[in-house]
Amino acid sequence: MSRFYYYLPSPTPIAQAQIEQYGLAYALDAGRMTQGAVGVGPDEKPGRVCAQGDDPRVGYHADRQTWRRMSPDPACAWIGWPTDDPPGPEDLIRDDPAPGLTLPLGDGRAWLVPAVVDRDGDCLLPKCRDVDPETGAIVKRPLARFDELRKLADLVRDAALAKGSVEDDEVGRVCLAALATNYRVGIHEAAALELLTPQAEQYICWALIGYGQWPEFQEMAAAAQEDA
Repeated sequence: MSRFYYYLPSPTPIAQAQIEQYGLAYALDAGRMTQGAVGVGPDEKPGRVCAQGDDPRVGYHADRQTWRRMSPDPACAWIGWPTDDPPGPEDLIRDDPAPGLTLPLGDGRAWLVPAVVDRDGDCLLPKCRDVDPETGAIVKRPLARFDELRKLADLVRDAALAKGSVEDDEVGRVCLAALATNYRVGIHEAAALELLTPQAEQYICWALIGYGQWPEFQEMAAAAQEDA
């Protein structure tokens, strides 16, 4: 099993508060991670290396790891991974992934992308019972942790219905949110693995809205087959 490593320039053990301070809560959980002190880290100073899960190999090994800064700040965190064995979807999957489609991304491996909404606007995400504050009726609603992803998927759906496209900077935000739903990844992990190629971003956006089932997609696919 491979994984990402995170170096923090801290002389003391890393607690959850520091993880959040460095913006790493998406990747690390202090109660479920391994950490170790290093005399010299990628910044050539002492600090600590952390990894999600139980990993006796935690440490800084410049000869067999690749490291990169996570911000321009001199006291920033660094992200590293085994040079010859970068982590993949099976290493980074969350405990409770949302169902969806398994698609090849930029690294050539298959990643599970959530299916969020269909052409008619019906939500496909896992739901729970709730009380409608307006009527008092018992209803089903998507789990609250998917609220932001649902908004972003609606953005993609609206653009597809209008036969338009989502702004490039928004596409990146959409795709990262989709990946982060099912995996412990953010922009730094996605960049390290070269996941978000233009084709991969298109696949992710299509998966979010179930575009493969849309008549528009089927017409496009049929036309492409005729041209071929």
